[in-house]
Amino acid sequence: MWKVIIRRILLMIPQLFILSILIFFFAKLMPGDPFSGLIGPHTDPHEVEALRRAAGLYDPWWEQYLRWLGNAIHGNLGMSYNLKEPVMTVIGHRAVNTFWMSLLSVILTYLFAIPMSIVAARNEGKWQDQLWLTYNSITFGIPPYVFYLLIIFIFGYSLNWFPTGGTVSPNAMGTIPVFFSKIYHMILPAFSLAVFGTVGIFTYFR
Repeated sequence: MWKVIIRRILLMIPQLFILSILIFFFAKLMPGDPFSGLIGPHTDPHEVEALRRAAGLYDPWWEQYLRWLGNAIHGNLGMSYNLKEPVMTVIGHRAVNTFWMSLLSVILTYLFAIPMSIVAARNEGKWQDQLWLTYNSITFGIPPYVFYLLIIFIFGYSLNWFPTGGTVSPNAMGTIPVFFSKIYHMILPAFSLAVFGTVGIFTYFR
């Protein structure tokens, strides 16, 4: 078992190396550079040029790649010029919300999928079974991004039942109100993820 694990880890090293090269060069192929967004009607072009030189954008590509790779290995992904924070800090803040939303979507997935599979299995060939199989077929046929936009439009904009952005209501004060406000904000995206997650779980349990 340990030999298999070690072999898999060793195989991942060249794969990650190739992936890092692709990420770097795809980023370099994008138009502009990290400082292009700073240019405005009142911006001193000499200051922007100085920032580019300080960041090493005029260095040979292999020097830029090695510097970028070394920083990435050490967890230094640079600064967010929009938020004025380190990128890792920004990711860390978002990762917490992503974790809780993913956890809620997993809970909803099993809450939907297990009862559905039990009802379908006990009524094989009947209308209950056909209903859930139809649900599975429809879910397989709809692109997820189309469904997400539809859910946001219906429940977020048309019915105004759920918020379409943010993580907590501005008027939520105190630990308990903030907690329930966060849950309320996560219901719509978590439900959208759960709808597609139920398909695989339903098929397995049924």
